[in-house]
Amino acid sequence: MKAIDPKRKLEQIKNEPDKLIYATVALMLVVMAVIIGVTAAYNRARRGRGEPVITDGTVDTATADTTRAPIALTDEPATGEATAPVTTEPAETAPTVNDVIDRLEVPVNGAVIKPHSPDVLLRSLTMNDYRTHTGIDISAPVGEAVVCTADGIVKEIWSDPMMGRCVSIAHSGGLVTIMKNLDNTLATGIEVGKELSAGDIVGAIGETALIEISEVPHLHFETELDGKAVDPMGYFDSSVFSDASENYEG
Repeated sequence: MKAIDPKRKLEQIKNEPDKLIYATVALMLVVMAVIIGVTAAYNRARRGRGEPVITDGTVDTATADTTRAPIALTDEPATGEATAPVTTEPAETAPTVNDVIDRLEVPVNGAVIKPHSPDVLLRSLTMNDYRTHTGIDISAPVGEAVVCTADGIVKEIWSDPMMGRCVSIAHSGGLVTIMKNLDNTLATGIEVGKELSAGDIVGAIGETALIEISEVPHLHFETELDGKAVDPMGYFDSSVFSDASENYEG
């Protein structure tokens, strides 16, 4: 049996702690290297997705994707939460172009001196013959104001060689009113496209209708429904017109 050198054994015992320290430090270095490697790989992956990365314990916002829209905060409850029923006040029903007009305001105060007669021939004092008459003639002094009979929009303004100065107004429900034998000078602001309310002045009684020049001064008033001539008296009560002291006799 080989004899143990006590001195050498003592040296070996003294060196054991140093080896343990070296081994611990080496192990720590290996662990740190692994952590650094994993972190670097994780950050590279996040950069590829445009997400913030972790450097020294803080978030690197320089690499964040700033094109993403921020999350909006709402008052909506989370999924599964009960919600109270929402009630809204019903909106008022606004008039539409399909509303039917069954009554008109009188365009001018006076008497009906010639009726609507599309089928029966009536005598024309001016032409000294018999012919049909579309519309009604309402007697009134020259210069008397003529007003819009219902809310509407000025559709057309023209001068007819026979019927003189004319204005048509479009109303709801496909109704159009037409005024003829007006004075050449219309009320201020009357033009095509002008919105009018019932009672707005359109013009004045004139003497521009050459084909009716021998009649007493009057407004020639017509109504059309969906493009077809209809009797204007269907939109008035006969009592709204004054007694005709000069009723047409044909």
